[in-house]
Amino acid sequence: EIKWGDMTVRGNFVPDETDYAITIDQQVVNGTISTANGQDTARWGDNVILRVHPEPGYQMDSLTITDKDGNEVTWNGPGGNNEDEYTFTMPASSVEVSAAFAAVYYGIQVEESEGLLRSSVYVNGEEAGQARLGETIRVKLLPKAGYEISRVTWQAEQGEETEFTVAGDPEGYREGGFTLNTSGDVTIHVYTEKIKFNILSDYDNSKGGIFFLVDNQETDKACNGDRVTVDVQAAEGYVLSRLYFTAFVDDQEESYRAEIEKDNEGKYTFIMEPAVVKVYAEFTMETTLEARLNWADSGENYTHRDVKVDLQERKDGQDWTTIKEDLVLNERNGWSQSVTIPAEPGAEYRFVEKDGLGETILPGGNLPVDAAFFLNKGNALYEAAYTAAYVIEGGT
Repeated sequence: EIKWGDMTVRGNFVPDETDYAITIDQQVVNGTISTANGQDTARWGDNVILRVHPEPGYQMDSLTITDKDGNEVTWNGPGGNNEDEYTFTMPASSVEVSAAFAAVYYGIQVEESEGLLRSSVYVNGEEAGQARLGETIRVKLLPKAGYEISRVTWQAEQGEETEFTVAGDPEGYREGGFTLNTSGDVTIHVYTEKIKFNILSDYDNSKGGIFFLVDNQETDKACNGDRVTVDVQAAEGYVLSRLYFTAFVDDQEESYRAEIEKDNEGKYTFIMEPAVVKVYAEFTMETTLEARLNWADSGENYTHRDVKVDLQERKDGQDWTTIKEDLVLNERNGWSQSVTIPAEPGAEYRFVEKDGLGETILPGGNLPVDAAFFLNKGNALYEAAYTAAYVIEGGT
């Protein structure tokens, strides 16, 4: 028989001093797991410190702690000054600890350079922008025209700048590689320099000579894009008749000819090509031509006016071209003008009236527009009722 009434229940509790096992998964790869002090047991409520350390080039992907019933135990971390340190509170059960590690991929970039035109990065034979630690990275570099690659280095975020070799055509593609052995994103530095190309020359030094200046300094080399000044020095009795240059490609002289003209300052200049160039200077003897107007005696006076004529030249039977314009003939200069030119052997020359006489009935009848001129060469006097022309022979 049980009667209702007050009842006191007394109990005695003692701490759980059971040592529960901590089992570390020994099949983990690419990293290690251990307890901070090497312990393999802990009591309920203890704070357990784990060291989860990935191998170089890897990082922890997951950390799993389970009790004897398969329930996951909550963990914290990383903590403190150690990025590999994790902690958990020991349950009243044995636990198993496991982790998975994944490879880290580091970015790769080629730094821009003034003289670099194009770059490519390859990992395992495939073009790529990232790589893992231990992999070989190869680069393919193309300098701009007129530049060469002098030095190439790579540098990880936490590492030093390290030089590696690239080989190939100095002005074409250069290739080389290195093994990534330092953690961190990689920057590839490409150092370039402007190439100094030779400037060759070709001229008859008995008739004159040429010299080259860059930035007012005499030189026989220049970089692509440099403005080269050609100092022309003709021998006495000679003048420059033609100045031009050619370029060399693969040691072969190109067939094109680039004429060198005077700039706004009256200097012969050209812009250097990204290649060896050869400058040709041709000199010819000075030749003096005289235009003289003879007014026919018809009783009329036309001498109150100025007459303008042009000096024209024709080569190899081609069209006439004007080389001197607006030579004035008048009473003050005795109706005569002399012109000194670098006449080319075999070329023809003539003076042509251009200033209205063709609309005038000239003395002596209605003559052609370019009539009534005398062309004087040395002691020989030429007179005709048409434009006189003669050919200058070599050495004359």
